[in-house]
Amino acid sequence: MPSLCIMLPWVLDPVSPWVAMPLVTDQTNPTPMAAVGAPMVIRALSVGGGILALAPVPGAGGRYADDLDHIAEWAPALVATLVTTAELQDAGADSFGPQMQDRGTPWLHLSVRAAEGPDAAFRRSWPAFSGRARRALAGGGRVLVQGGRDASRAGMAALRLMIEAGEAEDEALARLRAVLPGAASAPAQLAWARQATRDPAVFVRPAAWPPSPTTEPGTDPVRPVQRDRHNADWIG
Repeated sequence: MPSLCIMLPWVLDPVSPWVAMPLVTDQTNPTPMAAVGAPMVIRALSVGGGILALAPVPGAGGRYADDLDHIAEWAPALVATLVTTAELQDAGADSFGPQMQDRGTPWLHLSVRAAEGPDAAFRRSWPAFSGRARRALAGGGRVLVQGGRDASRAGMAALRLMIEAGEAEDEALARLRAVLPGAASAPAQLAWARQATRDPAVFVRPAAWPPSPTTEPGTDPVRPVQRDRHNADWIG
């Protein structure tokens, strides 16, 4: 399956050599996902019949309001954010989840520290997110995973989803890193992603991309998830 890299028309790729601007990187990962003062870049590839995308947390480049609008315009069926609460606050994105809910987009906070593997709470929450994400992708929907200023955490989640959706591990990693170099580069995060159980491959018609101006944005084919008072990570 060919990789599909989406560079949205309102953004410039901050790692392209022809864009001169200061880069911000995570100290534990030299591959940047956000540039100071730059619009958000959403990098995407076809997975399981839908579109799986990776991006930094909104506000990582200092333009939270613009980033929020860009995500809303991209119209994901589901969003997962893989940074700590402190990182959300530092980016000015501590209200991101409720704002996604206001726009009708389900959101899940799966906190992972930079360069560290998922903790027990993350592992408990993952199966529900993964199942919902893969159903959305199978229905032609769009799923967005967000990391910090590094590429590893979003890449970890994307790689795990790709393998669980039926892709061979090495092929999935090669496709992913062709779109986002440095994805899942932290050893503990790569190791966790590689532990995924691979579902039998399902042959589906590739999602059309880019959509025509009259095409309705991808929708989530699964029923809305009710927020559990005992597991408040889910919003939407």
